[in-house]
Amino acid sequence: MSLPHSLFLVIFGASGDLTRRKLMPALVKIHNEGRFPPHFAIVGCARTAYSDETYRSYLKEELAKSPSLDEKEKASLDDFLSTVYYQSMDPADAFTYSRLNERLKALSPQYENDGNYLFYLATPPSLYGVVPLHLKAAGLNTPHSRIIVEKPFGYDLESALELNKIYSSVFDEHQIYRIDHFL
Repeated sequence: MSLPHSLFLVIFGASGDLTRRKLMPALVKIHNEGRFPPHFAIVGCARTAYSDETYRSYLKEELAKSPSLDEKEKASLDDFLSTVYYQSMDPADAFTYSRLNERLKALSPQYENDGNYLFYLATPPSLYGVVPLHLKAAGLNTPHSRIIVEKPFGYDLESALELNKIYSSVFDEHQIYRIDHFL
């Protein structure tokens, strides 16, 4: 499978523990192996009031302490972090998705991105049903977008079926990735 020309990885819950301890170190490794598209950017989203610069500084400090990164990977952090941006927003607030949409559009010319988004929900399960609906309302569920949601997918069969209805109303099945929580 060939890499796309451009991709934005949008991480909801970007200031949380899962992102800091697991996702970012894994992304550093993928970056160092050259397995990202030529025009790749990460846009972290969370309620914490970071700017691009303060988020990169926070990540650099945390990644420098990561036991899963070797010295060569730690030495490459500045290069990796140059691909990282931050959008302060509340994933539960529909209004803030218009700001995310504006930010992605502003970054798109630089990265030659035409709506190729991968949304990763590193959020509490209580937001799993909210985020896709807000993405749709903001027009971010493009034909090339995908979404990753981790288990637990619902609290019981009834809530899992309801979540499936929500996701199916926003994305085609091939755009939805349900993965096992690896912490």
